Amino acid sequence: MSVEGLKSLFDIATVVLLGLTFFAGAGVLITGNIINKRQDGKLRQFDVDLTGAKTELAKQQERAAKAEASIALAEQHSAEANKKAEGFRLDIATANESAAHAQASLAQAEQNSAEANAKAEGFRLDIAKANEASSKAQAQVAGATAEAAKANLELARIRTPRSLSNAAGLTESMKPFRGTEYVFFGCFQDQDSINLLMQIDKALSDAGWMRGKLPLRTLLGTSS
Repeated sequence: MSVEGLKSLFDIATVVLLGLTFFAGAGVLITGNIINKRQDGKLRQFDVDLTGAKTELAKQQERAAKAEASIALAEQHSAEANKKAEGFRLDIATANESAAHAQASLAQAEQNSAEANAKAEGFRLDIAKANEASSKAQAQVAGATAEAAKANLELARIRTPRSLSNAAGLTESMKPFRGTEYVFFGCFQDQDSINLLMQIDKALSDAGWMRGKLPLRTLLGTSS
């Protein structure tokens, strides 16, 4: 091959190499941009994940603080419960001792009860006799109470002031005899009699009857 041929071959090779270099540079630039974009996305996602992790860590730390406070409070309550339990144990021991004394006292009481029952039987007989006498006395009291009630009713009837039971009806029934003259010849000088006399006078007056004068002023009683 001649020198001109070799030169042409080298020129072609140079052009090809330049093209390959340009193509390679463009490829490096494009792939670099792609890689950079992917790395930026990963960095942003990493920042998001890191922020979430920090938030979760803060929550976990807050929960841990609350748990520690709860544990401290539970330990305090446990100490108080243990103290109370110790007090209960002392109370139980005291109660057991008291129960033993009570049992001894019960045995003594049962012995005393046997003796008391014998005495109580005698008392029951006395009580039965007393109840019988009381029943008789109650019957007598009941009779006396009934008699007293009757006497009180009679006394109340006697003490109740007399009055017209239906003065308006009496007035209406006497109106057909309007103008009839009437007089009162006398009246006992107690307030009950005077009040009754005034009621009768009012009923007759309301019916139109005319009250007259006594024929003699010397008659016993008081003219109304």
